[in-house]
Amino acid sequence: MLRQFGRGVRDLWRGARYWSRRPGLMLLGLLPAVVVFAALAALLLALASVAPAIATWLTPLPRGWNDEVRTVLRAALTLALMVGALALAVVVYAALTLAIGAPVYERISRAVEAAHGGIPAPVRRPLVAQVTEGVSAALRVLLTATGLGLAVAVVGIVPVVGTSAAAALGALTGARLVADELVATPCDARGLTVGERRRLLRRHRWRVLGFGLSCYLVFLIPGGAIILMPAAVAGATLLTRDLLGEMT
Repeated sequence: MLRQFGRGVRDLWRGARYWSRRPGLMLLGLLPAVVVFAALAALLLALASVAPAIATWLTPLPRGWNDEVRTVLRAALTLALMVGALALAVVVYAALTLAIGAPVYERISRAVEAAHGGIPAPVRRPLVAQVTEGVSAALRVLLTATGLGLAVAVVGIVPVVGTSAAAALGALTGARLVADELVATPCDARGLTVGERRRLLRRHRWRVLGFGLSCYLVFLIPGGAIILMPAAVAGATLLTRDLLGEMT
């Protein structure tokens, strides 16, 4: 279990090696990441400025309540809202970046495949289909991630353990969603359906969790989210090859 988890973490750093092997292609992969990160960062900053007001609006407490209790409750709700928003933002960042940069990230994935013997029977998709499918997948993930963000925010309100439990829930669930999004490109190149892809990931859940969690935590870091996005795509391709028994 722990060995498989560790191998999943290592898959991200295996992908990072492609910065030295294909620097030009990896640099190209930064462009979608920068655009999406800037947009989401602006939204998070805007939310942070209005979160206290939202918390106050959500807690119309009776005037007889103690001011300290009122302040602590609203501070906890504000923190819960931000933790939920962060969990949502990480998953949405991965989905939107992959959707917008689908042609670029497919090129990175193909370069990794070619370096390790290629794909036995590749499935080529037109550019329009790539972008359309990417946007469709991003919308589905957005709905799922919104549910995750709300669940994390609700858990975060629980006294004492709420913030820690919310952060853990966001990380573990977000890790699975991020991993599923990242391996979609190499799985699509092999013609695997969404159901087949998810069954493959479930069979190797600990390794997938190690990979997804390392990506999720890196994506919480502003610079890491941008620089390691192309590496995550390369790492997901190597992970997929390993899970399918192909040469790496």
